[in-house]
Amino acid sequence: MRITQADRDGVLSPWLPCIVTGQGPDRRQSYALPSVGTFGAAMLDEAGEKGVWLGALWTEVEPPPQEPDAIKPTGDESDGHKHYVVFPDGSAVVYDSDAHHLALTVKGDGAHVSIRSEGTVYIEAGENVTIRAPRIDFNPSEPSTAQTRDQQIEW
Repeated sequence: MRITQADRDGVLSPWLPCIVTGQGPDRRQSYALPSVGTFGAAMLDEAGEKGVWLGALWTEVEPPPQEPDAIKPTGDESDGHKHYVVFPDGSAVVYDSDAHHLALTVKGDGAHVSIRSEGTVYIEAGENVTIRAPRIDFNPSEPSTAQTRDQQIEW
């Protein structure tokens, strides 16, 4: 991370290490360097040659992310148990560790969600599983069966 030093007539700093989140007991870690032009804070030595990027600061132009409309609140938003990742297009990942609730919202024309695994993909629910779409395709790579409560389907 390099910063423009406003108090030094716009001199560009040397490369600075960045402080990251996620080193507490819950180990929530993510990787996302700030975009060019991000307003933030750094701590530098008097010569402006050594230091560390402390992070971005919320502003009126770039306020903190809010819980996306499509994701319903699951608790008191003032608690530190929610982790938000909100992207510029409005797509978001929200995890509430107290409620054990993970929500994913993908927005935009051509929005696409992929789940890929070289091994087994296992989905288990203690309650209902709902799949809703105009069309649902099942494309097994070999002859397969599906068992419902009342019938067996082969394809």
